[in-house]
Amino acid sequence: MACESGSIDIARFLITKNANKDGASNHGWTPLFVACFCRHIELACLLISEGADHELLNNEGRTAFPYLQQNSLVDRIQDRVDFDVPAAKAELEKAVRDYETLRACVPILK
Repeated sequence: MACESGSIDIARFLITKNANKDGASNHGWTPLFVACFCRHIELACLLISEGADHELLNNEGRTAFPYLQQNSLVDRIQDRVDFDVPAAKAELEKAVRDYETLRACVPILK
């Protein structure tokens, strides 16, 4: 719930209570997946900094990071007749910046 709503305060509280940061749903979604899908970048960085495994795969064999780009405005409105190209482009550019911000939170892999 904290990851879906983007509540940093609730997430921090749960972390202090030793909540399982990598606890997965039946579909293999961890809190990090939910934070990325909902585009809560600060929350995703918090989870990673507190030890959430950013390399875990869900049942589809994907990590959490691609969901940042998948959940862009382009994907949400591409079927609409009144497709706003400038707005979609701006939202996609924001998704790329969010992705880069999140990647910066990840420690360099050996």
